Amino acid sequence: MEKRYIISGGGTGGHIFPALAIANKIKSENPEARILFIGASDKMEMRRVPEAGYPIEGLEIYGISREKSLNGMMCNLRLPMVMLKAMSKAKKIMREFKPDLAIGVGGFASGPALKAASQLGIPTLLQEQNSYPGVTNKMLSKKAKAICVAYDGLDRFFPPEKIARKPALTNISISTQRKRPFWWLVAVLEHAPSTRPWSRILTSSARRICSCCGKPASSSTRTSTPNC
Repeated sequence: MEKRYIISGGGTGGHIFPALAIANKIKSENPEARILFIGASDKMEMRRVPEAGYPIEGLEIYGISREKSLNGMMCNLRLPMVMLKAMSKAKKIMREFKPDLAIGVGGFASGPALKAASQLGIPTLLQEQNSYPGVTNKMLSKKAKAICVAYDGLDRFFPPEKIARKPALTNISISTQRKRPFWWLVAVLEHAPSTRPWSRILTSSARRICSCCGKPASSSTRTSTPNC
């Protein structure tokens, strides 16, 4: 039987890869299922999701700016209108795709997408893979039918009767072929803006390690603030 699922969210690997794991789990149990992702049009999910073999629709959306600048203030003033436009597009996508369930994994796009689903009477489910939930999932929890969590103690943030202890995730493995002995590979994964200082410290340390071993180090750090 064909079931249809919307999976929405992204912005960082901490949201995108759990979302892909959920999609893969659904497909493994129901190969006939149809899955459509909804993401933020300028975020990495627009590349990662198609690479994994799933279609995705993009919303023009960003989060609250914490910049103490004129640009940050203007971004926040425009945000309600941006949110309304994103919700309008999300509703159009929902009406055309007709999902049986909308799943939110956190991130900018998850807010308008799941709000639109709730307003259209489509059941919603949240996936919270962190020990401290983000703003979007906390906001959406009141309307969600169920909330899948990975840690104990999240009844402090979510209605206890909605919490499901075991998220439907599959393992994601990354393998590298070791070409020469005693080479070290140091990977620094930037999950969210709050981790950027640690990413910079670890990247700097990795450079020093590589230079001591006589190997060039390559790294890239990217920050993203809404240009609005």
